[in-house]
Amino acid sequence: MKNIDAFREYLTTSYVSNRTGQPLKPTVAHDVISRCRRVEKALHLELDAIFRQKGAPRRKEAPMEKLASKIKSSHEKFNYDGGNRFFYVYLITAVRHYYRFCRRSSLASVPPNSR
Repeated sequence: MKNIDAFREYLTTSYVSNRTGQPLKPTVAHDVISRCRRVEKALHLELDAIFRQKGAPRRKEAPMEKLASKIKSSHEKFNYDGGNRFFYVYLITAVRHYYRFCRRSSLASVPPNSR
């Protein structure tokens, strides 16, 4: 993740939670960033490289779906002990936040006529 500060700002100011209707609190934003880093470290990949590829697939959710499958099938890489049944949901949700941030950032840098 190259834009951690911008992502943190997005989570605490621009992003609005469906459940609360508010941006995330700084501690929750920190947890989201930490989970994204954990995915990068465990799977030896960089989320920016996946989500900001040139020539993006036609289906805008395709990179996220592939990564979610990879997270679910790589349980041994996360040292998961089975204690939290929402473990993978939290990881995938955090990565999905970063995916939406990347999409939003890339659309903001594209002129309106070329979208």
